[in-house]
Amino acid sequence: MSYFEFYPLRFWFAARDAIRLPAGKTGNLFRGQLGKILMRSAPRAYARLFAPAAPTGGGPSGLHDPPRPFVFRANHLDGVRFPAGERFHIGINLFETREPVISAFEEALATLGRESLGSELASVDGRELLQLPLCAEAAVSRVRVRFLSPTELKTSERPEFGVLFARIRDRVSTLRELYGAGLWKSISRRWASAPGVCG
Repeated sequence: MSYFEFYPLRFWFAARDAIRLPAGKTGNLFRGQLGKILMRSAPRAYARLFAPAAPTGGGPSGLHDPPRPFVFRANHLDGVRFPAGERFHIGINLFETREPVISAFEEALATLGRESLGSELASVDGRELLQLPLCAEAAVSRVRVRFLSPTELKTSERPEFGVLFARIRDRVSTLRELYGAGLWKSISRRWASAPGVCG
């Protein structure tokens, strides 16, 4: 059985004073501030997380700029106001499973909370690795896709499922190869057309 593994991190904060987060900009705000803090406090972690280098030999073909090994989950905070003392969280899905970088995130986000949010980091959830199976136990006839951010499919004017699925499959395999358990060897037309086949 093959899995896609990542850490579903949640960083919980307590507001010191009443705060309001900007509408439509929360994820960009956190990402930009986090990058600046890591650059000055943990340059190695910054290089690994924000400026990953293309692999030399043996890496995913045609990959000029490797994807970053994390995504923010902060849409739920857009434009929200929190009174003093209330708790809120920033979600980060962390795909880097080979190097210990959770502590770098924790320290940087604690600094971000104090400097930019008027809040204190209270706790962190999701330190246990989540494993999602990469094959279905039964045939799937329907799926719903929600586009939460601008998405470009360069070979298609419309988000046709076959093209979208191929991009998702390739991205999962790339993240595994660069940051996780290694190349997903079950990428094939046979896998795509035969639910339950995996390696």
